[in-house]
Amino acid sequence: MIELHDIRKIYQLGGEEVHALDGVSLTIRDHEFVAIIGASGSGKSTLMNIIGCLDTADEGTYMIDGQEVSDLSERQQSILRNRKIGFIFQQFNLLPKLTAYENVELPLIYQGVSAHERRERVMEALEKVDLAHRVHHRPNQLSGGQQQRVAVARALVTRPTLILADEPTGNLDSHSTKDIMDLLKNLHAQGNTLVLITHDNEIAAQAPRRVRLFDGRIISDSRQDSDSSADGPEHLSDPDHTASADPLSGQTAASENQSEEQPQVSPGSRESSVDRNGGDAQ
Repeated sequence: MIELHDIRKIYQLGGEEVHALDGVSLTIRDHEFVAIIGASGSGKSTLMNIIGCLDTADEGTYMIDGQEVSDLSERQQSILRNRKIGFIFQQFNLLPKLTAYENVELPLIYQGVSAHERRERVMEALEKVDLAHRVHHRPNQLSGGQQQRVAVARALVTRPTLILADEPTGNLDSHSTKDIMDLLKNLHAQGNTLVLITHDNEIAAQAPRRVRLFDGRIISDSRQDSDSSADGPEHLSDPDHTASADPLSGQTAASENQSEEQPQVSPGSRESSVDRNGGDAQ
């Protein structure tokens, strides 16, 4: 489904070149649940923006469902985003004056879906996140966890083939975090392809596959299933790290948690903060 080969992205910050992504190669199959994990400045948000067609690489190739993204016009990329990709953001990105129903309905309006079909699909999406009884509530009348559920429903309503979740639990308490993670795991179990962006080891550990970034490069790619030894190395952009321990286990995880509190990154090496406010009607 997703194939990235030797992806590079460079930003100019204060007259200095920052290599946000430095030769990333990654394949994500249909129906996989992958966590992309890294501290601030690791390149994970830049990678998400490229996967989500919110930004383009300076070098390398990116294919989704066999289509080379760089061959598409901006309008074609916009159509691809709206029809194939569902976005879930840390800040929810709900429109405050719209009800839960209207927020979820908005992407379908942009797609030109009929009113009758919109109602069926909106209610179906809200029922999946257990919010059918809150359709007329505005965001300020909902808890943080409920707002994120509305955001999940909005991502689902277009029936995308890929769901991108960018720090979806970052603004939630522990109870709401568990609820959202359970919901995401259920969506994966139903056959959705899910890419989760996070800096949190505990959140990432709930994904069957974890890809860790550091300074714009993939340093580990691990799976919980028995296929990890067969598939892991082909996804690693730095072969010197193929023998490293799973960064989410034991003392390694503990040391990396410390490094994320005080990330050791080179001067000026920080992620691009592309604020897309949910992309196109997302």
